[in-house]
Amino acid sequence: MNLFNSILFVICFISCDNYEIKNPSLIKWNEVANIERGKIIDFCQIDSIANNYVISLSFFPGTGGIHIFKTNSKDSVIDNIVFEGKTKNYISSVHITDSVIHLSRGGWEDKVFKSSFLYSKDLGESWNEINTPLEFIRKFIFTKNLLFAEGNLGGTTRIIKSSDNGKNWEEIDCLKIGLKQFRLIASLGNEGEILGFGLHTFSIKDTKLLLFNSKENNFIELEDMGGENYIKPISKNKYLHGIINNGKIDTYIIQNKKLHYQEKIKTPKGISEIKNIYLGDSFYIITARQKELKGMTLSWISYDKGVRWQPYRQEEEYQLISNSFGGLFMRNKDNNIMKGEL
Repeated sequence: MNLFNSILFVICFISCDNYEIKNPSLIKWNEVANIERGKIIDFCQIDSIANNYVISLSFFPGTGGIHIFKTNSKDSVIDNIVFEGKTKNYISSVHITDSVIHLSRGGWEDKVFKSSFLYSKDLGESWNEINTPLEFIRKFIFTKNLLFAEGNLGGTTRIIKSSDNGKNWEEIDCLKIGLKQFRLIASLGNEGEILGFGLHTFSIKDTKLLLFNSKENNFIELEDMGGENYIKPISKNKYLHGIINNGKIDTYIIQNKKLHYQEKIKTPKGISEIKNIYLGDSFYIITARQKELKGMTLSWISYDKGVRWQPYRQEEEYQLISNSFGGLFMRNKDNNIMKGEL
């Protein structure tokens, strides 16, 4: 038994409470794509278009740049390179609907930080740049008729919106709606409602989870975050959201402008930062940093809704990948991207 396996055995002995978890649902993994080995993936998102997957990824700045490519969902063949960026560029946000791609990227060039906001109407055959007043875009989202972008200008966070795909912009004055700062999380459908973080003061302990009405420029406070973190669980329910609270994840569904509590999920012992969580019908998988292994990012699986966890394929360093349609995707230490089938 090598040192890595020995450490994993000790972690399992401690965190699994000596509980032998049987696997009632065998997960079959099919390779979707093979990415270059030896490079650290910094951003990865999967979208579905017809019978294909579009994989957007960027490597740790300086090691590989940006890549967006289309792959056939039936095999791991890359059908089409949609976009390739410079080595020191990385993705800050991407949105794909049908053949339309919006992409914000940043990176250092000649000791100067540069940011750009691009879109393509033909799945990467041609690209156009969207000009914004922001120096850098951290995130952008769409509601029914509006494009919102959040980023920096003059050292402060700003929110801007456009009704014509970025030809003209209007800034949202956070002070007028009673906030020192507002940050985008997600669009909640086509009614113009946006989920976001808000601060009435400059203390992180004052963080509120807000529902912002983009038509009326006002907000409703949903929850006092108190400095805790937000997470978007991977599930079939796009309205499911989570708040990490003292080693547990409280999940909610947002309906009728209110948070409706669903369940409390206990997380594995010894983790320091939750990266992602998949909530399926018969099992949960969580990917997080592990304190005992110098911050390595590993995964655990539970068949009883988080009551007990066991390490999941940690020798291969399986990690969950975000996607826009509730699918189960993971990647391993060799940068193979795989889809889980039950």
